[in-house]
Amino acid sequence: METKIHDILSEILKVDALQEALVNLLEVPKVEKDSGRHNNVITELQKVFTEFSEQAAAATAVAQTAAGTTNQDVSQKDGPKTPASSSGGTTEVSTRVQEQGVRTIVALMARQNNPYRANSLATVLQSLLQSNTLYAKVVCTVLLADENLTPDNEVFWMSSFLLVKKIITGVDYKGVREIMKMCLERARLLPVNLRRSQLPLMDALCDVMNLIFDRNSSLLPGYFIVNELLKLYPDYKNWPHWKLASLLTDFVDKFRRAAQMLSVVGRTKLRPIVEQSGHQSPSIHSWKLDSVTLRFQLKGALPFTPELLEPQASLLRYVLKQPYSREMVYSLIDIQKKHKQRCPALEEQMVELMVAAMEECARADQEACKAREQHLNQQQQQQQGTSPTPNALTIPEQHPCSCAHLSSLLIYFVLSQLISFPCLVQGLYEKVQR
Repeated sequence: METKIHDILSEILKVDALQEALVNLLEVPKVEKDSGRHNNVITELQKVFTEFSEQAAAATAVAQTAAGTTNQDVSQKDGPKTPASSSGGTTEVSTRVQEQGVRTIVALMARQNNPYRANSLATVLQSLLQSNTLYAKVVCTVLLADENLTPDNEVFWMSSFLLVKKIITGVDYKGVREIMKMCLERARLLPVNLRRSQLPLMDALCDVMNLIFDRNSSLLPGYFIVNELLKLYPDYKNWPHWKLASLLTDFVDKFRRAAQMLSVVGRTKLRPIVEQSGHQSPSIHSWKLDSVTLRFQLKGALPFTPELLEPQASLLRYVLKQPYSREMVYSLIDIQKKHKQRCPALEEQMVELMVAAMEECARADQEACKAREQHLNQQQQQQQGTSPTPNALTIPEQHPCSCAHLSSLLIYFVLSQLISFPCLVQGLYEKVQR
């Protein structure tokens, strides 16, 4: 197939030796034969693609028939489904043949240093698309995936992105999403400090991205674009190139209002009411956290505020400090008791609370010792007949220590296998060492 395509395209790329030698001296008018030669090349290429597609489909059908004879029962049960499966197999075979042929044309196109020749090959691909010989998605993906598509190969870069801009309207939204990601990857190849000669390269890529992001073109739903951008660049900083930063940032910012409508104002500062029997009402869904990251389970990939995307460790610690919070903890981290699932995030927060409780007890003991000493000094001054100092402190009231509550929670979670006791002891040791 590659040999036939090369032989056919040589008719377009053939140039007279004298004309090529005196290209700067002679003004050669366009000949009417060029259009006829172009049409002949398109016709020959159509025959080649059709011929090899039929041969590949026939070989696939023979292989499927041979495989089907080994199991007659299965073939009889799936008899009504055979036409659908065969049509799907034919489409896959045709796509593979097209990819092979398009790679041959693209490889020849990448070796051209003359823009006129490269545009001639791009015109051939566009004509094959218009005649429904090739799929637009196949041509776009092969062009953008070619290893020769670099800023150093300016002729191939310009002709490729100009062709993609012309034919991308014939690609479905899934294919456009892949093309968008491939364009973003190609943008990384461009240097940060663009030379004047490289500005057309950046403009050609930006034209394709602007067409994809244009709502009126209806190539790709805006939510899918934002979803992919948030997956690839969640911090809004490492954009592929500064030239695209304004386009990508402005498009993401358009969805901030939608994200605000789906979120609660001041949600990170609100706290639930802990009930003794757990929280069985539907409102618990607004408090649920991911058991690994302790982040809110937000619906949809939208540009939410940074506070909502951070781990809500303070919320879990607040619930753990409340009495009768065992059932609420299960609902909060969205883990069922019967699964016996270990939660490392819960272990970390228990360690934090235990260290804080020990510090609180130590601080309370110090205050009690100081108050006791001052009380003894007051008694001695009264016995000696002197008046006590006006700023003398009284013994503070004894408040129940939180260690008892944390110990009860720890025993319950260890027995439920929600916490590993050796891991908790190791974490407590490391925390105290720091």
